[in-house]
Amino acid sequence: MAITNYYVHWDDGNDYSGATFDDGEFDSGTFTLTKNGAFADSQVHHWLYLDDDGSGEVTAGYYRVTTVNDANSVVLHADIRSGANDPTDVVCTQHDGSAVAPWRSLQGGLDLVSQGADGDQFNVSDAAAQVLSASLTLARYGAPAGNKPLALRGYTAAANDGGMAEIDCSENALWTTQYSHLGFIDLDMHSYGNNHGIYALDYVCVHRCHIHRGASNPSGKYAVYLRNYSAIMGSRIYDVAAASGGCVWVTRYSTVMGNYIGTAMDWYYGVHAQMDDSFVTRNVILHAGANSEGLNGSTVATNNIVYCVGGGGGVGIKTSRLATNNVIVGESGVGGYGVRVSGNPSLQGANAFFNCTANNSATSAPLVDITALDVALAADPFVDAANDDFALTEVAKAALRNAGFPAQIIGPLGSTPLYLTIGASQHGPDPGPVGGGGRRPRMREHGV
Repeated sequence: MAITNYYVHWDDGNDYSGATFDDGEFDSGTFTLTKNGAFADSQVHHWLYLDDDGSGEVTAGYYRVTTVNDANSVVLHADIRSGANDPTDVVCTQHDGSAVAPWRSLQGGLDLVSQGADGDQFNVSDAAAQVLSASLTLARYGAPAGNKPLALRGYTAAANDGGMAEIDCSENALWTTQYSHLGFIDLDMHSYGNNHGIYALDYVCVHRCHIHRGASNPSGKYAVYLRNYSAIMGSRIYDVAAASGGCVWVTRYSTVMGNYIGTAMDWYYGVHAQMDDSFVTRNVILHAGANSEGLNGSTVATNNIVYCVGGGGGVGIKTSRLATNNVIVGESGVGGYGVRVSGNPSLQGANAFFNCTANNSATSAPLVDITALDVALAADPFVDAANDDFALTEVAKAALRNAGFPAQIIGPLGSTPLYLTIGASQHGPDPGPVGGGGRRPRMREHGV
C-alpha cells in the first residue's frame, strides 16, 4: 500500500464528481442550477466549470457554489448566461482528482475524496494560485493520523517534481481547525489575515516552502506555529508584519533546520522554541531592534547564523540548553548579547561574534563551558548580508574553518578529525587538519 495521489489545478480542474450532464437548467432570477441527483457531493465553495451543449447561451467558465439546496440544485455566485435566455443545456463534466481530470480547488478535493488507508497527497499545480474562498476544512475528509497523513505539495508536470505552487489565503486562516500529521511541501503561502500562517499541532513537516504575510498585516501572530515533534526544513519564512510575534514557534522536540528566517523588523522572535528541547541548526535568522531576539527557547542551537539588522539591544540566541558553532553578528545596542544561557544549560561556546555589545552572558553556569574556543571577528564575515548573501568571505573562511566543536570523534583505536566550520555556511573542500595531534588553537582574535 502507499499514499494516494490526487491533483488540484486551478486553471484546468472541476470540483464535480457526479455523473457528467448536458441538460442542466439555470434560473437567472435566483442563480440556481438544477439537475436531478447531480449535486449530492457538492459543497459550498466548490467551483464548477460550466458550458452549454450548443445553444451558445452559457458564458463558459468557473462558477462558485454559494448554497447547496439539495442533491438536485445549487446556487451559484454569478449569472452564467451569455444572453437574455435562461439556458436548459448546461454542461458539467465529471472529474476524479486524477492528473488528467484534477479538482479545481483544494477544498473541493478535500471534500470529494475518501480518505486513503495510508494517507493522501494533494499535488497542487503551479500554473495558477489557489485562492481560498474560505479557510480549509477537513470536516468531510476526516482528521489525518500517523498511519494516514495528509500532504499538500506543489508540482509542475508530475508529482514530486519540485514545482512551487501558490496558496493565496485571501485574508482567511489556512484551516478552520488545527490538525496533526500534515505535510506542506513546495508551497508559496501568503495573505493569511490576522492569523498564524501555517497553524497546526503535532507531527507536522514544512519542507521547501515560502511563507510570508503577502497582503496581510497580522498582529501578535507567527508565520509558522507548530506544536510537538514537528520539522521545518529548507524553507524561507520572511516578511512578517512589524507587530507580529515572529516567524517560527515550535514547542516540544521539534527540528528547525536549513531555513532562511526573518526580516528587518522589530518583532520579538525569529524562532521561539518553547518548552522541552527542540533542535535548531543551520539556519540564517534575521531580526532587528531592541525588542527582538533571533532565537529563544529550550533548544539546542548549533551552526546557525543570527544577524541583527541595524544593531539594537536584542539577543542573538537565548537558550536554556546548548549553544555552539553559531555565528552571531550585530547585537550592538545597550544590553545586546550574542549568546545568553539560563536555566540548566549543558554547553556554551565555540561560537563566533562580530559587533556585539557582549558576546556571552550566563544567568546559570553551563555544565560544559567552552567559551575559550569562541572566535572574535573584526569585520562582518559575510559577502553581502544586506542582499541576503551569507556566504563567508575568504578571510572569514580562514577564521572559521576547523574551529567548530567538537574537533574530532574519538574512537577506541584512534580519532577521526571533523574539520567543522562555525556557522551555517561552509566553504568548499576540506582544507586539511590544523594544530598538532588533531587539536586546534583555542580562543583567538582574527582580523576579518
